[in-house]
Amino acid sequence: MSQKDFDFDLETPRHTAVWSSIKTGFNNTCTWVMENPGEVILFAVGICLIDMENSLDAIEEYEEIQTAIDLYELNGGV
Repeated sequence: MSQKDFDFDLETPRHTAVWSSIKTGFNNTCTWVMENPGEVILFAVGICLIDMENSLDAIEEYEEIQTAIDLYELNGGV
């Protein structure tokens, strides 16, 4: 590889084509989001529910451990 492979000149046809495709993809994404706000909200709610489920699982695991410790201490640490 040479320095030419790392030079980034926005005026070369290769880079112009890349920027053009990125811009087109971004514009298409923005248009889809504006036309489908319900889908975006549904996705966000789904992610929140998954995170909430993981948090509840962690709380349940902690409660089980705490219950075992409490029973151990109640029995005099035997």
